[in-house]
Amino acid sequence: MCFGSGNGQTARLDLAGSDNACFTIDGVVDCQSNYSFDSARRTYRVDVYQLFPRAVAETFNLQLTIQ
Repeated sequence: MCFGSGNGQTARLDLAGSDNACFTIDGVVDCQSNYSFDSARRTYRVDVYQLFPRAVAETFNLQLTIQ
C-alpha cells in the first residue's frame, strides 16, 4: 500500500486482527503494529508481513489516519 501526505501532517497507522503481523514503512519504521509520525511531502510505501510463516494467510485490518 502507498499513501501520500504533506509536510507537518501526522500520519498514524494501526494494524489489528493478527498477532503474527507487522508493517514496515521504508525509511521510517520497521516491524510495528501501530506507529505515528510527522510526515514530509512525499509518498510512503507500507508493507505488511507475517512474523512467522504459517500454512494459511492471515487476515488483518490496517487503518491509516492523516491529520
